[in-house]
This record gives sequence, C-alpha cells and structure tokens, in this order.
Amino acid sequence: MKIYRSITTFLLLSIAMLASFAQDVIVTVTPVQQVLPPQVLLYIADPGKYFTITLTNVSEETQHVYLGMDLKQTMPASDLSISTPPYRQPKQPFTIQPKSTYQLNMVEMKKLFDHIPSNEIQCPAGLFDNYMNGSFGLLPEGLYTTQVTAYKWSMPQYAAPVVVSSPTGGSCTFTVCYKAQAPQFLTPMVTALDQNDVAKVDVLNAQFTWTMPTITCGAKFANYVYDFRVVELFEGQQPDVAMDRNPVVYQVTDLMPNMCIIPVNIITNKFYADKKYVAQVTAKQKNASILDYVMLENEGKSTYRIFELKTTEEEKKDETPEPADSTSQDKEEEKEEEKEAEEKAESLKGFLTFVKESLGESVKEVRLSSDLGNYPVCMTPADGMSFEMEKYMKRVNPEMAFSVGRILELNMEHDAVKALLAAMTEDPLKAKDYAQLLMYQAQLMAQLPLEDPYAYTELVCKLMK
Repeated sequence: MKIYRSITTFLLLSIAMLASFAQDVIVTVTPVQQVLPPQVLLYIADPGKYFTITLTNVSEETQHVYLGMDLKQTMPASDLSISTPPYRQPKQPFTIQPKSTYQLNMVEMKKLFDHIPSNEIQCPAGLFDNYMNGSFGLLPEGLYTTQVTAYKWSMPQYAAPVVVSSPTGGSCTFTVCYKAQAPQFLTPMVTALDQNDVAKVDVLNAQFTWTMPTITCGAKFANYVYDFRVVELFEGQQPDVAMDRNPVVYQVTDLMPNMCIIPVNIITNKFYADKKYVAQVTAKQKNASILDYVMLENEGKSTYRIFELKTTEEEKKDETPEPADSTSQDKEEEKEEEKEAEEKAESLKGFLTFVKESLGESVKEVRLSSDLGNYPVCMTPADGMSFEMEKYMKRVNPEMAFSVGRILELNMEHDAVKALLAAMTEDPLKAKDYAQLLMYQAQLMAQLPLEDPYAYTELVCKLMK
C-alpha cells in the first residue's frame, strides 16, 4: 500500500512539474477577422494574412522558442487536419525576455514555417484533387480551430520536441465561408418560374433588375460590379446557345448598381417587336483582397431572362426589322443614306449650334439622330458613363455624386423638331423656348429629374397661350 501511495504521489508531482514547465510561454492567437478565406496553402505559407500571434514569457528565465501549428475542422465534424511537424526546428528562435511579451511582425509571420519542407506538412491529399470543380486547395465551408504551440529551441536540437506552452492554450476559432449564389433576375417579371417563359419589356422603360450575390452562410458582404448582355433569340434556339453564338444586341460592363435600363434610342434602333431576346447578367467581385475571397456560383452568371417588347400596333408597324442577309444593293443604299445624313448634318450645323447655345451648359452636345423612330428627341449619356450610375450614386452616396454629361439627339423627321427649325428664323425667342421644352422632354424620357420643375410648368403654360 505504501509503495502504491508513493508511486501515486510521484506521478502527481511529475505531472504538476510538467504542467508548470509547459506554461512558461503563453501563446495568444487572434484571427484578423472572424470569417477567413479557404486557400489552404496560405495558412502555412503566410499565416500573417490570417492571424496575429503574441508570445508572453511568464517565467523568470529567457525563453528561446519556435512554433508549430495545427488546424482542424470542428463543424461539421470531420477528420480534416493540417499540421506542421514539431521536430522541424528553424535555424533561429524567437527570444523572449523574462516577464515580457513579444508579438510576431509580418515578416516573421511570413517566414514562420519556411524551414519546413512542403512534403512534411500533414494535409489531406483530397484538398488538391478537386481542381476540376474550381475548388482546388480550398477548405470546405465550416467552423475551424487552429492551435499554435511553442517548443523549446536549443542547439544542438533536443532528441524530442519540448513543449513550453499550455497544451490547451494558443488556440482560436474562425469560420470559412465563401460560396455565393449567382444573381437572379427580379424584373422584367415572368408569369412562371420557368426561365423559358417570355417577359414583356416597356419600350420607354426597359428596366432590368436582379438580386445581389449572397454568401450561402450569410457571413459577409462583398462588393460587386455587373456585366449586362442581350442577344437575339432565334426560333427554336436554346438561351445558352444564343448567348454563346449570337451577336450582341446590347451590352454594358462594370455596372455598380444591380440594375440596368436600356436607353430608348437603343430600343428603337436595335430592338424589334416581332423578335425575342435573351438577357444575362454576370457578377464580378470588385477590388477584392485575399480576405474577401468569394466563389460565385456558375462563375457569377445569372439564369437567362427571355423577353420581347411590349408596344402598340402602330409601333410594331414602324419597327420593321432589317433582313438578316443584306444584299450588295442594300449596302449601297446604306452608304447613300449615310452620305445624305452627313450632308444633312452639315447643312443643319447652324441649327445645331443655335440649339446648343440656347441650352447652354445644360447639355454637352446637340446632334442629329435617325434612330429615334416616332420620338422627337432623346437624351444620351456622354463620357462613357450611364445615367443609372449617376442616379445610383446620388441615392447611396450624395457626397460623392456626380453628373453625367448629356447629349441631346434630335429627330429631324419629327414635326416638333421641324417647328423648332422654322421658329429659329421666324421667332428666335420662341425657338429658344421650343429647344428648352424638347430638352425637358428628353430628360423625362430618360427618367432624369428636372432641376426646376416649376420652370418646366411655366414654360408649358407660356407656349400654350
């Protein structure tokens, strides 16, 4: 009995001494953010991108240490584990003075495991077998724990690694979450959930909106820009085939808001009432760092939205499509029309100058257009920007808002523009009022706010007298 009691006492004292020895250094690990990206190799190659590590020497002696790391998935439960071999000691230790704290800098963090051959790092081989599905070397989504252990450094090296930090310390938890759903169209609406159903689009308000990509676990928000693309859908053709093969009818890139309005002049010039079209939007992550990594479903491409124009019978008659195959005679006629248009523009140069001077800084340019159909005027953006961008910035960040340059396009075949031309010589003051009124009309058609609605009302009343 005395022998057993002595052995028990000896074991307890030994455990107490080991525990005390293993707590000479306190390791504190903190993730730079709660949600971390999934790239496996960076956790070993540059852990400073993900964590900060602080070493506190609580003993009365100077401590020379090196570190090891063990990363495990805890939820959902799995055997996934990545760890560095503790027997690999670097050439130089971290030296911590008695009763002091030392935080590793970025250079030290980047070189933390440079001394370990990559083939000695324990890592599930399956993480590097899935390159075909785009997730090569990526951790599965879930909850993870990483533990950093401090070992005593010596030269020559100890035969077995000696732990100087607490076996239960030096750990932190974090989430890996990065899969995002692709955008989905909200408008124009379809009556069924079938993507082959046909939506109706208003000629004067061809607005498309879609959902922003959402992270599946709802853990974080990323910034996106969008590419919007429309092609014609031929009879019997599938939307994916059309999007891959058919010429682009309308396209805009790097949209910031999750919406796009096709300008009226584009609709009247390039779209026809007896044809069907298919639209798709692609989301792209903007200014993303490695910490903001997102894997977008379907490479960020939305489902397709098939649509056709919603218009009157008169507009359908006017919007007769061109033949698919132009003959040489047609091309000659087109060249002749272009030449006539240039000559007409030259002859009306004085008229365009008059309109521009009448409107002053309200517009950047005044020009003729043969693409307006039944409409007298159209306002188009200059400088490569869009009116949608202008309105979006004014809504979300008024301090950073800007005004897009305006170009007023005139349809010389319309009676209202002919009246303006006639008034220029007969009554220049009235012609200036006509020009102002047409500019107001163009702004309203482009869904742009009027800077002075009262002036617009007074002008209408004045011209009605």
